[in-house]
Amino acid sequence: MSIFSWIRKQIFDPVREVSNANNSPEHSSINRPKHNDAQPHNNQTNVPDKRLMPPLEEGLLPGEVILLDWANHKSETASIPAYFKYEYGLNAAKDRHNLIRLGYLTVASPSESLKSLRVPELKDILRENNQKVSGKKPDLIQRITDNIGESSYSTSFVNRSLICTPTGNSLLEKYSYLVWAHKNNSKDGIINVANALTTTKESLLAKHINSTRVDKATFTEDYFFRQGQTLSGLWSQKKLNQVESLGLRAIQEGNWYPVIFHTLAMLYRKQQRLEDEARILEIGIERTKRNPGVARKDFTKRLDRVNELIASSKS
Repeated sequence: MSIFSWIRKQIFDPVREVSNANNSPEHSSINRPKHNDAQPHNNQTNVPDKRLMPPLEEGLLPGEVILLDWANHKSETASIPAYFKYEYGLNAAKDRHNLIRLGYLTVASPSESLKSLRVPELKDILRENNQKVSGKKPDLIQRITDNIGESSYSTSFVNRSLICTPTGNSLLEKYSYLVWAHKNNSKDGIINVANALTTTKESLLAKHINSTRVDKATFTEDYFFRQGQTLSGLWSQKKLNQVESLGLRAIQEGNWYPVIFHTLAMLYRKQQRLEDEARILEIGIERTKRNPGVARKDFTKRLDRVNELIASSKS
């Protein structure tokens, strides 16, 4: 199946689910799997994205911010998921110690570590101190902190929890959009930390959107917008092979911005690939049908002209 056949099948398949979030034009829905700590996010490669390697202004790698969020309220010896190595390029055990050394993480007090204990262990502490053992885990923790001194249960921990320091919490708040992108990583490759670094930081925040309120629709729209900007830049630099590669990928991912279709149409006209131009324009018209305007009218007019050229070439 050619790339155009695949794209057309995705667009015109009547059972395909589409999203119209935030009153934006029609675009493809995003299939977002539940995060699995046991496996790397990226199932296609074990090589970290090079965009994740430059450090942030604090000198930490983006993956270390994700590690900081993951380690918060976990045991200091908790097994670290393999994706920190394969996806983020970290020596995670060493980097966890580094986060402690730099003051982003600290060992929790016994009372702060109660969350890491299982319910039977919490009940054992209560029984040993003649307290009721009924209720859910939060009730048990509250009863211990209200009625039992830390010295009475400090030996109950094989390992205490790690918790973020105020400095660590400030860092997580600053880069909350990276943590959000990690936890909402999508199979289609749109939402991930690498894209969050290049889209959210440079565009969403520049538009004064609070990073803690980034949502899927906003992230996706911004990602598509920047694809269009990049495509226009490649066209002006006459990097035609990259124009086609990025343009087709953008269409596969559901991009609805007219500049994508307009630029590809110009490319195919320049290369005298008239049938390819016609197919791209048809897809562009379909993508913009819920948002009729100048772009859709221009696509329709251009499609009529290219069909005339195709007919003329065959006569």
